[in-house]
Amino acid sequence: CHAIVSRETSGLPRGTPVFTSINAALDAAPAASATPYIIHIRNGRYHEKLFIDKPHIVLLGESRDHTILSYDDYSGIKDAEGKSLGTWRCASVIIRAADFHAESLTVENTFDYLGNDAKPDDDPTRTNEPQAVALMTDVGADRTSLHNVRLLGYQDTLFTLAGRTHIRHSEIAGNIDFIFGAGQTVIDQCDLVSRPRGRDLPTG
Repeated sequence: CHAIVSRETSGLPRGTPVFTSINAALDAAPAASATPYIIHIRNGRYHEKLFIDKPHIVLLGESRDHTILSYDDYSGIKDAEGKSLGTWRCASVIIRAADFHAESLTVENTFDYLGNDAKPDDDPTRTNEPQAVALMTDVGADRTSLHNVRLLGYQDTLFTLAGRTHIRHSEIAGNIDFIFGAGQTVIDQCDLVSRPRGRDLPTG
């Protein structure tokens, strides 16, 4: 099965479901398919928080650097009940099902970590919970595979909490604890990029 996510719908193949958001395409996916459901994502920046809770989902981007899945939650932000999201709920993409695959795209958390880090300690708008996960494998995830992807964040970029994950020919960028978790993870022929903290940047 296939679907396409695109902001521009002209010139697309007839007969293939077309959606303007990734969440809409995920909602249309079979609940328990035994074969891959491939969602082709055209270039663009998609500001959506994604929960992958169906098995055999494939997110296939048009290009790694220009198909961008983005969100800006962070650990200290409050939910509707006034509770902090915490590290376990702040990820831009949260995987809770087996056999997820992503390829040729970027997943990022755009919380303004550097701006927050530059604030004085006594600034009431400064958060002491700046963890901001890009991608998380949650309970239920297993056999997750990522190929030719970029994972971008600062603190806690990649959180492999559960299951087995294979990442190859990809880039993972962050600074503090930016790869962590109790899951079994193989990182194969990837670039690990250490990004500076705001307070580490030269001044003057």
